[in-house]
Amino acid sequence: HKDVLKAWSPENPDSNIPRFQAYDQNVNGTSDRFLIDASYLNFQNAQIGYTFPKKWMDKIKVSKLRLFVTADNIYYWSKRKGLDPRMSFTGSTSDEYCSPVRTVSGGISITF
Repeated sequence: HKDVLKAWSPENPDSNIPRFQAYDQNVNGTSDRFLIDASYLNFQNAQIGYTFPKKWMDKIKVSKLRLFVTADNIYYWSKRKGLDPRMSFTGSTSDEYCSPVRTVSGGISITF
């Protein structure tokens, strides 16, 4: 995470972020220093559609015609950049989690 750039160093002795040290056995130790505000706003999904008027559809011998677009995992806002607050953290590391995929799809519904 980009916070490592603000970690303790001889040039930055007043930092509250411990120094980064390779092969440190305690680097993943649980600590309350890792507790952060994980508030976020999530725009999860939306759908918009239009059903054409029946009088238009009668002219082309269609009972109903509807066009629509739907989107999932549209956007989320979080104060913490580089961290997805929607996932669970246990104090250990894992690369098995991927943020939800953003999808956009559309369709046509025709009833004769």
